[in-house]
Amino acid sequence: MSNVRVIWNSIAREHGIDTVNPFANMNYGNAKAPVKRLPIPIEGIHKVQKLCFELDDDIRWIIAAVSDSGMRLAEVIGLTASNVHLDEEVPFVRLSEHPWRRLKTADSVRDVPLVGATLWGLKRAVENNNVGFLFPRYCT
Repeated sequence: MSNVRVIWNSIAREHGIDTVNPFANMNYGNAKAPVKRLPIPIEGIHKVQKLCFELDDDIRWIIAAVSDSGMRLAEVIGLTASNVHLDEEVPFVRLSEHPWRRLKTADSVRDVPLVGATLWGLKRAVENNNVGFLFPRYCT
């Protein structure tokens, strides 16, 4: 049923169907308990961030941006310099839908404050940007 729900959602989105998914909340014989995922230990995150600072390239800027922000990988990769507001009292990224990148849900439109490794990674990306997309290798 989960596959049917996903197919319905995709088709509805592509064709502008605003009806509630008729397959939502249908679970037949799904007796498995949900898998509880544990958070990544903070020591591991700090180790990865330290390596990002040392290697200092566009791939590491992406990893750093994801590591402290809660942004999804696709959200970071699709950023342009105009999405990043570094000159504010609290620097932030404005996430909104673009023709080249959809957001996962309507609630994904948001402003994300930039702190720690995220601030470092996006500052580096903006400083090295000359084409519009912060990560043109991944977004054309």
